[in-house]
Amino acid sequence: MFSVETTTHGGMHEVVRINELAEGGVADATSLSESVLAEVRTAVRGHLDLLGHERGPALTEVVMSDAGTSIVSCRTRSL
Repeated sequence: MFSVETTTHGGMHEVVRINELAEGGVADATSLSESVLAEVRTAVRGHLDLLGHERGPALTEVVMSDAGTSIVSCRTRSL
């Protein structure tokens, strides 16, 4: 599972940090392949677009499985 921090300005979502959540704790996900990171970023940005999130931070949790990429939770705040 991944925890993705974003900030949004004018409807444009910038991924600030991706952490991998594992049984052993939290690890920076930058060691993962670019294709996995791109899929996570795309899923999060698409979800924030669907929510109509226009500005402010968000924290989104993402799960990847054989069935695809799924959003588990998303917390947004408007500024």
